[in-house]
Amino acid sequence: MICAENRSHFRWKLSLHAHFENRFSSFLTADNDLCTPVILMPMLEEVLRRMDVLVESMLGTGERPQVTLDLEHLQVADYGAFASDDAQRATIARLHATDPVRPDHLAYLALRSMIGLNWTKVESESDIERAAAFEKALELALLSVCEQVSEGLVAPNSRLPYWGRLAFLRVMTAIPEENLQVSGLDRVACVLLKDPVFNARSYQYDDHALIGLNFALEPILKGLNRMLLHFFHSHAISGPKRMHRAWNSLAPVVGYFWLPTPTSPNRLTPSHPLFDPTCAQMAHSLTASQVDFIVRHEIGHLVLDHGRRLRAVTDPSEAQTLRQEFEFSADAFAHGGHRSALYSRFRSELQWNASQGGVTETAESVNAKLLEALQDYQRESTAVRLLFAYMDVIERLGELLKRRLGYNLFRSASGTHPNPRERRSRLDAFYASEGPATSHVIRYADSFFSELVAYAESLSDDELAAPLREH
Repeated sequence: MICAENRSHFRWKLSLHAHFENRFSSFLTADNDLCTPVILMPMLEEVLRRMDVLVESMLGTGERPQVTLDLEHLQVADYGAFASDDAQRATIARLHATDPVRPDHLAYLALRSMIGLNWTKVESESDIERAAAFEKALELALLSVCEQVSEGLVAPNSRLPYWGRLAFLRVMTAIPEENLQVSGLDRVACVLLKDPVFNARSYQYDDHALIGLNFALEPILKGLNRMLLHFFHSHAISGPKRMHRAWNSLAPVVGYFWLPTPTSPNRLTPSHPLFDPTCAQMAHSLTASQVDFIVRHEIGHLVLDHGRRLRAVTDPSEAQTLRQEFEFSADAFAHGGHRSALYSRFRSELQWNASQGGVTETAESVNAKLLEALQDYQRESTAVRLLFAYMDVIERLGELLKRRLGYNLFRSASGTHPNPRERRSRLDAFYASEGPATSHVIRYADSFFSELVAYAESLSDDELAAPLREH
C-alpha cells in the first residue's frame, strides 16, 4: 500500500498564511512550476516491485509493509531559479561548481528519505526478520535505479531536492514582512551544498546573503530519527545484539563527519524497520523541525551580523571566543524564532476569528486550535533536544575513534563550534519559566546513546574500525 505522507507539520503554517502574508508566502505554490519529479511513478512502482521480489526470493510470501512517501523529496529543482537577482544566482552557481554533488549520491539519498516502510503488527522474531529483509531489499532496489535517476540531476543546472527550499520557506513565511525588510532578510536565499564538515553555514555579502545546507543533512537526520524510534519501540523485544546493530548503523554517519574519505550514501541512512503506525509521521515531523531550527540558527548569524563582526577581529584567540559566543547567540535566536512562531499562530487565530465577529468558530473550536499549537510547539522543542543529542553522540564517538584509531586520520566535526552538550545546556536556560522540553523519547535517547558510547568504548580497535571499512 502506498500513501502520501500527511504533512501535518505544515498544516498550521498554511493555515496561518490565510491571515498573514509576506513576500515568501506566494512561493509555497509558485515554486511548483520550477520543480520536476526526481522519479516518475512507473519507475517508483518498479522499485517497489523489485523490493517485493527480492523479499519473496529470500523468505517467501507473507505480510507486506505500508509504504509512505515524504513528498518534498519527490520534487527537485535548480536552486538558481529561486534566486531573486543575478548576484544570488552567480553565487549559487559558483558554490555548486566548487565542489559538485555526485548525482548518484543525491539520487539515492533523496529516494531513501522519501520512501518509508511501516509495520502495524509485529509479534515474533520472524516478523522482525521479514521487516529487516524489506529494508535491505529496498536499499538494493534503489541502488539498481540510482544511475538512471541521476541522469536528470547532472550539471550545468544541477537539480537538487526541494526539501531545503521548503524548510527555508517554512521559516521565512513565519516572519512579518516589515521585519524581513528591516533585517535585510528579503535579500536571503538558500542552497544545498556538499559540505560534510558543517550541517549548514551562512554566507554574508555586501548586497545579498545565502544559507547553505548540507545536501545530506535531511536524509541523515531522518535516518537518525528512524533509528531512534526503531530502538525505542522495539526495546521490549530487542535481542542481545541491540548495541552491535546500533553501532554498525551509527559508525558510518560518524565517519561521514569525521573522516576525510567519502562515505557511501546507502550507509548514511541506516535501515531500521518502524513497528508503530505513527512512527513514519513522527520521524518526518521531527526531521522537519530539526531542519527548521538549523535554518533559523543560520538566519540568526545573518541578522546579528556575525560575519562582518568576526572579520573585524584580528586576534585569533579573541576570534575563537567570539565564534563560540556567536553560536550560542544564534541558537538563542533560533529558539526565539520558534517562540515567535507560536505567538504569531495564537495571535492569527484569535484576531482572525475576532475580525469575523466571532461567528465563524465556537470558543471550543478556537481553544482546540490553540491547544494544538501549544502541542506542536512542545513537539518541536523535543525535536531540537534530539538534534543536540545526535550532535553530541556523533562528537563523542568521533573523539573516541580519533583517540583509538589514529589522530591524524580524523578531523574535528565540531570545528570552532561549542560542545553540543554545552549548547543544549545554554538553550535549557531559556526554558527557566516553563521547564526544559522532555518526553519519553528524549529520556530514552539520552540513556540509549550513553549506553552506545559505553559499548563502543568496550570494543577492540578492530571492532571499532570494522563498520568504517565495510561498504
